[in-house]
Amino acid sequence: MNACVGDNGGPYDLFDYGRGFFDGGHSIVRAARNRTAPVDLLVYPAAFSYRHAIELYLKHLVTLLNSILDTQKTFKKNHKMLNIWNDVAELNGATKTDLLEKEKIERAGKLIGYFDAFDPTGQVFRYPEDIKGNQHLAEHKLINVEVLQGQMEELQDILETWVYRAMNYRESQRER
Repeated sequence: MNACVGDNGGPYDLFDYGRGFFDGGHSIVRAARNRTAPVDLLVYPAAFSYRHAIELYLKHLVTLLNSILDTQKTFKKNHKMLNIWNDVAELNGATKTDLLEKEKIERAGKLIGYFDAFDPTGQVFRYPEDIKGNQHLAEHKLINVEVLQGQMEELQDILETWVYRAMNYRESQRER
């Protein structure tokens, strides 16, 4: 049970880390489904893992799309998922390709928007209250973790497809 890390385990990138956070979220939901721990407690690390996975995949896409556009830019170092998503959409338009399919952009945007409405900065599922002492999620009563997992599997599939398409496109650019 020794994990290879640092110079002994990589190099890993944001996509690899993101996949780990998606897999971690899926594993947490499975643990809740199997009743190995209370779902009322597991929802927080599951949702946090999913949110972080989305953020990492989006940052990776920003990096890839900038590489395709040869801008020498990368992602902005913040945790504002909706801003990163907007960067992905803008960069995709600038590529003048169909790497990201229009109907999938709409669906991904909707799923990311749902998550962003709950947790725009990555704090809500990490702590029970904000820095002013206000309870997080006070206006919400339930989160169905199976529905959450289903939506995150769908979003993961969309984002992974885009990453692979962008990587293949970039590789074909290099071969020209």
